[in-house]
Amino acid sequence: MNKKILISVAVTLLAAIEIINSFQPTGYSFDVAASIDGHVFAVQGKVGMKIFKLDSNKSQLELISILRPPKGNYFRNLKVVGDHAFIAALPITEDAAEGGEVISVDISDPYHPKILDMGHVGTGMGLFIKDDLAFVAAGREGLHIYDIHDPSSLKLVGSCKTPGTAWDVWVSEDHAFVADHEKGMAIVDISRPTYPKYLGQTYWRGISYMFSLNEEYEKHLEVGPVKKELSDIFISNSFPLQDDATIAEENEMEWTIAENHEKRIRVKKEGENLNFYLIDPCAEIVRGEGGVVYVAAGLQGLIAIDVSDPSRPEIVTQYKPEKDAYCEGLAIRDGLLYLACGNDVDPSSNGLIIIDFSDPSHPELVGKCPFSGLVEGVALSEDRAVVANTQEGIALIDISDVKVPTLLYRAA
Repeated sequence: MNKKILISVAVTLLAAIEIINSFQPTGYSFDVAASIDGHVFAVQGKVGMKIFKLDSNKSQLELISILRPPKGNYFRNLKVVGDHAFIAALPITEDAAEGGEVISVDISDPYHPKILDMGHVGTGMGLFIKDDLAFVAAGREGLHIYDIHDPSSLKLVGSCKTPGTAWDVWVSEDHAFVADHEKGMAIVDISRPTYPKYLGQTYWRGISYMFSLNEEYEKHLEVGPVKKELSDIFISNSFPLQDDATIAEENEMEWTIAENHEKRIRVKKEGENLNFYLIDPCAEIVRGEGGVVYVAAGLQGLIAIDVSDPSRPEIVTQYKPEKDAYCEGLAIRDGLLYLACGNDVDPSSNGLIIIDFSDPSHPELVGKCPFSGLVEGVALSEDRAVVANTQEGIALIDISDVKVPTLLYRAA
């Protein structure tokens, strides 16, 4: 895939976000990580990666450094391993001077982080580190695998196309589980990292309300390519459409909007409104534990999939915390799942919820910590949870009592 197409994909994926420029203190916080020595890391798009130090009583964060991204690049996801951070990044301008879909950073001195090397130019959406390998969810290119045993010399050693748009990846033993956005979850055999093999897809269906328009907007629902006016409406409602989106009329009361020739959005004339519904899996973030993989699937909720036999994955639960909840970042530890959950209809319910998944077929809500602003990634550090709080920075939460999680501090 050439650079112009990569940039087009990246801009489409990010168009719904108001990207705050690097002269302002806070970018759009996408993901967070924590190190065992008491540091918290946050990637904030064009602003870069911020490093905070957790104070001695673990109740506040002190900003100690900022690593700016290479020109024209956007930091989206990260993992921390020992003295190194690995960042998934993507180009967002045609004049991106340099950059790669995975970037290695020396954080041995957190006050002075230093970029060591950058991988293949591409769309780095998410990543997972296992041993000396980095697995990168590379958008429409699928899964890329890098040898990172020498972080100053990253080497692309394997790749595997997936049917959808790879947003995130989680690895267990010889298999990679890819959040493949509009195509559900892909499973890839990585027993030979230099020759990864696509095995199959797990797909779930559902229909979830997106937003409404007055009936007057029906004039934009013409059969054929989506008009710019309608595309702009999707962007303003945080649902960017791909460049190839088209409209088909089912009848005088209903339309479908397709991307990549797949039906993804249904539009219904109901009363005096046009109601828009999402009808694809919307797989965004993936994590796993104990033979079960969990996918945060936006408006479709949280999907629990039994992968004890990777050749025959089975959906166990499709869990929706609330009717209009948007399931975003997640972390899991000892059967408890920590889910960042947003809600455009009822912003008061935004925040972190804790769910007992010790029996994946019968999840139980344990605790909830609401706070303002939308949410993205989640990381755990002993008895603290850290949540990427989008434009509001990052949130630090006390989870020592999981039944009563408490917001301690927010840092820009």
